[in-house]
Amino acid sequence: MNANSCLLVLVVIGLLMTVGCRKYGPVSDSTYEYASALYSICNLKDQQRLDAFRQKIEQADSIPGKEKDWILDIVGQAESGNWSEASARARTLLEEQVLD
Repeated sequence: MNANSCLLVLVVIGLLMTVGCRKYGPVSDSTYEYASALYSICNLKDQQRLDAFRQKIEQADSIPGKEKDWILDIVGQAESGNWSEASARARTLLEEQVLD
């Protein structure tokens, strides 16, 4: 195998690993906006905004069920005091939308 073939194999493996490691699928525009707001709330560690955010999400009809579950799961993480992890997960959800 020559150097070009090895490089091609490594690139393909890298792409497969990146796509294969995704945690979230594509989301609606509405969910993306909520995830962006949640990311901000988590970075600020703003408990009051988080409480209001949860209520808004639970009442939102514009978010598909699976996507709502993802958002509420991240909210639960923040409510448990794991602000950094919640922020990282919200950011991951946002970043994965760029890959689509």
